[in-house]
Amino acid sequence: MVVLSPWGINALLRRSNLFKSTFVFNELKDKTLDYVIIGSSRGLTTLNSKLIDSLTGLSGFNASTDGGGIATNILMLQHLIHNNVKFKYCVFTLDAIGIADNTYQFSKNTYRFVPFCNETYIQETMAKFEDCKEKSNFRASRFYPGFTVFENNKTLLSGAVKALINPKVRNRYDEKGNYTYPLGNEKNKTISFDTMIFPKYGSVYNDIQNICTKNKIELITYIAPLGGKFLKIPNTKNLINHSDLLKSTKYFYDEMHVNSNGRIAATKAFSENFNKIK
Repeated sequence: MVVLSPWGINALLRRSNLFKSTFVFNELKDKTLDYVIIGSSRGLTTLNSKLIDSLTGLSGFNASTDGGGIATNILMLQHLIHNNVKFKYCVFTLDAIGIADNTYQFSKNTYRFVPFCNETYIQETMAKFEDCKEKSNFRASRFYPGFTVFENNKTLLSGAVKALINPKVRNRYDEKGNYTYPLGNEKNKTISFDTMIFPKYGSVYNDIQNICTKNKIELITYIAPLGGKFLKIPNTKNLINHSDLLKSTKYFYDEMHVNSNGRIAATKAFSENFNKIK
């Protein structure tokens, strides 16, 4: 069946809202927003764009992707820009693993950009990634998408079937890009924090700064709350460091992610800082 061919799967995914990459293409192209949030699952589950909108009077979208490292975040930033999504602020959720990173690494869910593997800006960004099998397959997918489609067959085939049944279906995010983890462990224990010191930023983060500067986007660097680590990093313009904001276990789903109560607390605190910047 044509639908089950890699070209058919790519076409079905491209016209759907399943992934953030395809939602941007189908729903946000040529739109104007005040801000976008970019990051990994910590950006996805920490900041609620609906609550930010209500507290700031702005309009934004959470473009963070679970399983997406700092290099995948750059792919999303380029994807937004090249789809003519206009926004004044880029809220970038920076994780500890990306602060000093000097290499573009292929993350767990980078393959979700495969419906756009023919696009020049995607291939140019992908060329910067560290050599690995996934990168080679993704780059070759502009000639034959099966290289990436078959590598992620279980996820992409089931996704294509969902998209065939309902092109508007979304994978773990609402219409404003948000997702939350459940409460998890609700024990109210005080958290003690260890300090992790980062003397400088890596070149990958510097690339994000340069992309924003080039496109006249104001970058806000956000460090989401952690369950026991305070990240001491160099000061930079519009830095909001909330790594030690939440001091009780009742706010966390696990050490890396807040729960639904933590999301409310973190979003309110972020919005107070955002109001001082805008």
